Amino acid sequence: MKALIISLESFQKGEVPEEVKKYILANKGDIFTILDESSKIKTNNPCKESKKSKRTQAVLKLNRFGQRCILTGTFMSKSPVNAYDQMNFLCPDFFPESMYAFAEHYEIRRALPSVRGARITITQKDYETIRKRLVRCKDNTASLAGAMDSIHSYYGISQEDCWHILDNPEYSPNKNMDELWRRIGSVCLKVDRKTSTDLPPKVYKTYDIALTKEQMKLYLQLQNQYCTDNITVDNGLKLYLRFQDVCNGYEPIDHGDTFDENGKVRHNIELKPLAENPKLDMLEEVIDDIGDKQVVVWCSRSKLLYDAEARMKSLGYTTAVYDGKIDKKIREEGYQSFSEGKTQLIFINQASGAYGLDGLKEADYAVYLCNSYSVEQRAQSENRIYRGKITRSKYIIDLTCKGTCEDRVTEALKQGKELLDMGTTDVELFKYYGD
Repeated sequence: MKALIISLESFQKGEVPEEVKKYILANKGDIFTILDESSKIKTNNPCKESKKSKRTQAVLKLNRFGQRCILTGTFMSKSPVNAYDQMNFLCPDFFPESMYAFAEHYEIRRALPSVRGARITITQKDYETIRKRLVRCKDNTASLAGAMDSIHSYYGISQEDCWHILDNPEYSPNKNMDELWRRIGSVCLKVDRKTSTDLPPKVYKTYDIALTKEQMKLYLQLQNQYCTDNITVDNGLKLYLRFQDVCNGYEPIDHGDTFDENGKVRHNIELKPLAENPKLDMLEEVIDDIGDKQVVVWCSRSKLLYDAEARMKSLGYTTAVYDGKIDKKIREEGYQSFSEGKTQLIFINQASGAYGLDGLKEADYAVYLCNSYSVEQRAQSENRIYRGKITRSKYIIDLTCKGTCEDRVTEALKQGKELLDMGTTDVELFKYYGD
């Protein structure tokens, strides 16, 4: 039996690479496939099971050949649904039920009034509202039954889910998890760093940054313009980027939407640098305090990524950039230079480098200039420096604008929570709450 070790990046074009096909045919399908970062095989919306990403569809074709192994550090980063496609890749039809039925059994999901048939994981706000009502009625059987019927009519959740909410004071949208782990445990091994090894801790530190008067004016303008009602997921994500632009030291100028040849919407946003950029100023101070140690600088936005790298380079630091927009050869050369200890600072786009970069583990510091909203990207990127045999503490540093949505999102990510997800987003997320 021959081994095939493959990364998800190989399936970016939505098809099985030709060299993989040839290898499978040459070995008559008698292969042992090891797939790393398997958490990328997933469909987050079970209501659209037929609309899996092209990458996921391509990867799942390999489950017909030989034996398979999956590796990941974020198996269920968002919800139990994340396990569905991974397990069906590992063992075809491991979960015989549909993804929709799977989600209904392991998540508390409510109907989405705006889209017929759509269901979303219940939000913390709704969870707490429902629980308060159930608690008030729990000592009266008739009242409790009436409350559950009313909750079912309004939210579309079952009596079973109501009991789960009543029995769990803390927000707990997942259910039957012991049963799920028993099912998965028959073929999977879960290794927890906390219990399996005696590792030095991660040390977290947040530097609070005050908005300048110019930033404050722009932030409040956005707030007054858009924070008038609950925000849909698409608008919420788009709005988060605009608020984040201001926090990053830019004025976002909207030149309107256009459509490419495939009919995909293109948002034409010009980012005009502001007179001051306190976030880059703070980055200078932090790097200076760290001294001559290697540092990984994570950033979810390309404009800030390149501007930060340019500033630190102008101050005499050796730098490299890892971003999907630059030439692959140049990108890999910079990464190699950092891995070999020849470069002090490497600036990495979270979307491009959160997965699979193992050459960062000698660095003791990771600095987050700005975060994406993804729990999985945050967890994966943190662990790029927290790998292998660790003998010293690792430092995770966040630079956030105090009192802004960026501040709220970052704190939630560190707790493994996503504030921007399917459904609606509470407008309170975006409102400035600083002094």
